[in-house]
Amino acid sequence: MANRVSLPPPLLADVEAHRCFSGCYSGDSTGVFCADASQSTAPMVNVHCSDCLT
Repeated sequence: MANRVSLPPPLLADVEAHRCFSGCYSGDSTGVFCADASQSTAPMVNVHCSDCLT
């Protein structure tokens, strides 16, 4: 069974509004994200459009 990921609504809205034709996205390097020093880090994947690389 494949892993499933749910996107936060603001990110999903940005993806749906992106105007490139293919709608193909890929991830590059993984890392960790820290938004609050009192919380532990969270995994992060950088994603970009395969057409325009944004």
